[in-house]
Amino acid sequence: MGDTSIEWTDKTWNPIRGCSVVGPECENCYAMGFGARFSKPGEAYDGIAKFSAKRRLPQWTGVVRPVPDHLDDPIRWRHPKRVFVNSQSDLFHERLPRAEVAAVLGVMALASHHTYQVLTKRAARMAELLASITLEEALDEVARRSIGLSRAQSRAITAGTIAKKRDMQWEGPLAAPPWAWFGVSVGIRSTLHRLDALRATPAALRFVSFEPLLEDLGDVDLRGIDWAIVGGESGNRARPCNVAWIRRIVARAATSSVPCFVKQLGAAPYHVEPDPPGFATASNGDIGRRVFWSLVDDKGGDPTAWPHDLRIRLFPEAR
Repeated sequence: MGDTSIEWTDKTWNPIRGCSVVGPECENCYAMGFGARFSKPGEAYDGIAKFSAKRRLPQWTGVVRPVPDHLDDPIRWRHPKRVFVNSQSDLFHERLPRAEVAAVLGVMALASHHTYQVLTKRAARMAELLASITLEEALDEVARRSIGLSRAQSRAITAGTIAKKRDMQWEGPLAAPPWAWFGVSVGIRSTLHRLDALRATPAALRFVSFEPLLEDLGDVDLRGIDWAIVGGESGNRARPCNVAWIRRIVARAATSSVPCFVKQLGAAPYHVEPDPPGFATASNGDIGRRVFWSLVDDKGGDPTAWPHDLRIRLFPEAR
């Protein structure tokens, strides 16, 4: 566990397994497919994911399960990394108890040599929990659930971390540390409201992942956002992505002075060419003929094959 091909991170950390579909963006979720492949009795995703009986498509069952053996992974990783938290789940899933979220935040506070990247589609719950879980609560949960520390040791860790917190000018009593980035996923217009909840989230750095980008999002409001990731959908059932939609996000980020990271064009990128008069077609806002791009990389993730204006992979300044 931990190795990843995700271009904007170094490692993945999955102290939670399982999720559920909340909308069209989730239909072809790679984590759901991965979970279904390892869902036989006794395997890691037993009872968490499955293949549907008729079409053999992957499905979440709705079960969300902590993985105690992996809760303290970042503490044991010695070298500083960018760590994507819960690539196989959603830390702010409605079925995950507050105490489990607190334990994950506590490990993030303790292992301060890493930078954590947390993405959610449950933006309102993220804002609520990050505004209420305290550092002491989070560290107490770490001591009880994973590392096996005594109550006295837990309080010693709490005192030491609070001292570190003071030295680093970590303001306030809340558990989310400055070295943790919190973000939301947005791929269709009806989920743009997640950005408002993100702006209300008490975080040192806020980011948005426009992936999978499934339609033109218009002039997105990036006020209060520190980083934007954008990409088309990958996988065998990938839905088409108009490269113009990606370009619009890139341009919006530039005018908003927000660093942008173009992750991939997707497995089915295309552009639109006008048809001769009388032969115009319309699909998903496109007027004209779709011309699909042929890329060697099966997810359109090789920047050397892209137009030069899309070869943008910027990171935000670390806090």
